[in-house]
Amino acid sequence: MTQSRDELHELRLKLSGENASHQKEAVKQVVAYMTVGKDVSSLFTEVLKCMTTEDLEMKKLVYLYLMTYAKFKPDLSILVVNSFIQDAKDENPLVRALAIRTMGSIRVEEVTEYLCQPLRRCLKDSDPYVKKTAALCVAKLFEMDPELIESQGFIEDLLELITDSNSMVVSNALAALQEINSVASKPVFVIDKKNLSKILNAMGEANEWSQVFILDTLSTYTPRNEREAESLIERIIPRMSHKNAAVVLSSVRAILQFMSNIENKKVLETYYKKMAPSLVSLLTNPPEVQYVALKNINLIVQKYPTILKGSHKVFFCRYNDPTYVKMEKLEILIMLANENNVEALLKEFKVYAQEVDVSFVRKAVRAIGLAAIKIPSATQRCIKHLLSLIKSQIHYVTQEVVVVVKDIFRKYPNKYESIIGTLCNSLTTLDDIESKSSMIWIIGQYADRIENSDELLESFLESFDEENPEVQLQLLTSTVKLFLHKPEDSQELLQDVLSTATQESENPDLRERAYIYWRMLSTDPDVAKEIILGEKPLIEGTNRKYHIDLLETLLFNIPSLSSVFHKPPENFVTNIKVFLREDEEIENDEEGILQVEEEREKEEEKKQEETTSTNQTIGSLIDFNSESKQQQNQNIQQQKTTHVVQSQDIRQNKNNNQDEYGMGLSQMNVDIPKKLILDAEKGEGLEIKGIFQRRENSIFYELSLTNKTQAPIGGFACVFNTNSFGLKPNGWLLDGVLMPMQTRVSSIPCPIETSHIKHQNDQISNLIQIAIGKDSQVYYCQDEVPFTVFCTEDGKLGRSEFLKSWKNIPDEVESLKEITDLTESNSNIIKLKLENKNIFFVAKRKADELEIMYFSLKTPMTDYILLELAIDTNSNTIQLATRTNNTDFVGMVELEIQKILKEY
Repeated sequence: MTQSRDELHELRLKLSGENASHQKEAVKQVVAYMTVGKDVSSLFTEVLKCMTTEDLEMKKLVYLYLMTYAKFKPDLSILVVNSFIQDAKDENPLVRALAIRTMGSIRVEEVTEYLCQPLRRCLKDSDPYVKKTAALCVAKLFEMDPELIESQGFIEDLLELITDSNSMVVSNALAALQEINSVASKPVFVIDKKNLSKILNAMGEANEWSQVFILDTLSTYTPRNEREAESLIERIIPRMSHKNAAVVLSSVRAILQFMSNIENKKVLETYYKKMAPSLVSLLTNPPEVQYVALKNINLIVQKYPTILKGSHKVFFCRYNDPTYVKMEKLEILIMLANENNVEALLKEFKVYAQEVDVSFVRKAVRAIGLAAIKIPSATQRCIKHLLSLIKSQIHYVTQEVVVVVKDIFRKYPNKYESIIGTLCNSLTTLDDIESKSSMIWIIGQYADRIENSDELLESFLESFDEENPEVQLQLLTSTVKLFLHKPEDSQELLQDVLSTATQESENPDLRERAYIYWRMLSTDPDVAKEIILGEKPLIEGTNRKYHIDLLETLLFNIPSLSSVFHKPPENFVTNIKVFLREDEEIENDEEGILQVEEEREKEEEKKQEETTSTNQTIGSLIDFNSESKQQQNQNIQQQKTTHVVQSQDIRQNKNNNQDEYGMGLSQMNVDIPKKLILDAEKGEGLEIKGIFQRRENSIFYELSLTNKTQAPIGGFACVFNTNSFGLKPNGWLLDGVLMPMQTRVSSIPCPIETSHIKHQNDQISNLIQIAIGKDSQVYYCQDEVPFTVFCTEDGKLGRSEFLKSWKNIPDEVESLKEITDLTESNSNIIKLKLENKNIFFVAKRKADELEIMYFSLKTPMTDYILLELAIDTNSNTIQLATRTNNTDFVGMVELEIQKILKEY
């Protein structure tokens, strides 16, 4: 410790001295200590004093020190701001770039506040090196303070850099925008027709790492048609000849994404042939690069099995290949196996099975078995090789052979049982869990063909209590099978196993299975035999290890860690947000990430049953109060109390007080909240309320009249003007009088006249004008028509239809709106609110802290309207994205959604 203090004291003296060479030597020593993990933060003030040097090498060392220790000394870090600002104006572009890079890397709020002006100046700098450095600085700053970046307009500056003449500037701008997209609440950059050509032109002039950034960005673009996809692939294919493996794999990623938009098989075969040599050439790289390449090739071959047809020999293992490379090559060889090359592959596998690396030998034996399952014509040859391996009497080889043969029996039952005797002779070598379980399964499955099957099982049962749970479960099942095959020879054995499993075992799985078998055998042995010994589904030999959705996700992330780990990025990266903006991205999540709620379908069925029983459809109610719903249902059933008329020219039946529809007027309880459109003071004692509702696939206006005076009033009439939506409620006339404090409600049909629908230039309004006459008085008022009453019952899209429609609508017409201050951000309640208005739920998924939901709706005025709700439960906000071919009513939709989500 004393020596350490002396060293620091000596360094402090040198740093504070006037000798420039001693200062430089001291700074180098400080950085050396820092890199090996020694704490030199106590020298912070002394190192800061060295920033004013003109020596570029020394300035770099000081900046490196600051990037490491500034976060531990935030108060002192503010002292360097002036030096940074001055360096950002230096004549030397290297100094300007160094200053802006260091400021962006110092994660101290006090420093960040002063970064905006230098950063803006550097983004407009004349030197491309400074601009490309500043572009990446924007991404770093966005991670620290997103609001600052957006408010200062740095995103727009980045978008301008895409048009720069220097390819390095373009590539860094794209890299920064993609990085911002990965953490932003909404995408800030999407490739469109305008910037696509500029990006492609920059790719031709870019260096290798700039090409990687550009290709990764291009892979997020979805071509509009096959022709464009082919054109893009032709532009990218020359990059696959690059010597840099990263450029090759990035090219592969982009090409594979574009190939998904091509259906012409001949064209696809042409691209397979062009891609194969480049993929194979990746195996000439060092082992570490080979491993990454093989991991990615593994995924590609799963999706496109014929892409490397005839190239199996390049994947043969070399004697000096590391084990991790050999294992990956073996995986790919299994996938490439077919009837034409299986003989050569089996010879290779047999050679591999005789090597000294145990894990590789086991994998080689497993490969022979997989070849037998995958290629039926080669099964006999595979079994021959397996039997020859048993003769080697190497215990781990024998164990793996037993496991493999069990799978062959499951693929080809009752076909190759002649080898069971050879397997039974090797029981003493089975000491691992999987081989034991496999052998026990074979004995139980073929107990009727093995003469001493009871003795063989009994030898395993002697150590039943000590066995692994997996082995115990298999022993239990095989003993029951033995009993069903040979009840006389194994009854006592079965009794012992069942007693031990039910009374002595602490494993609940084993105990419960034993009880099930006991109950089945004691209840009906014939049924038990039919169930336990019944035919089982055959296992399939396939190249695909992963579900298609997961596979698509992994291919989309070539050549990142995701494609090496074979895991989606969100499984091991915590700060990313996934945005479903393209058809392919949504489709990838259809089974795995999108959580489709089946409960909704059950609710639909239940709702339909209730509708049938009551012969009424409740439709969309104004609130979510169950008592109000029940009362409204009763009111609807009592239609004799509802007055409906079609026009002013109506003939009244005065004797029974009925109109031409046969519906009379009477006082009724009004439980549905209605909006006051004319108060009693202005209406001279007449209070009028109304509300629009949708039920029975039609729109109705519930009009309520209340007499607030002490005398009867009558002579009522009502007419409506056609509003912007083409809504024209029928005229209304009331015969008779309203007694004091009496309320009457009429349900008025509201047909839509499509010829009167107004569009954008006609100043769309959701208001409807109403004229109400009482005796000789006429009162003019208006009411709001909620857009949701136009949402039809056939507005639900299936997932595939939704995906197709979303893709076909151009990105340019998408409307974004942020909804804040929600009363409730629970997705289930939001789903209930919207579906109650015929805005139908399609699917949902989670992305980091966001919960993203998809809805569809349809109206007589529009085609389908597609909605994406990105719910942030932490900030209680929703980012609403709306897509539709008819944008005239998008504003109305957004306002209505906002209103629905903020009510109740």
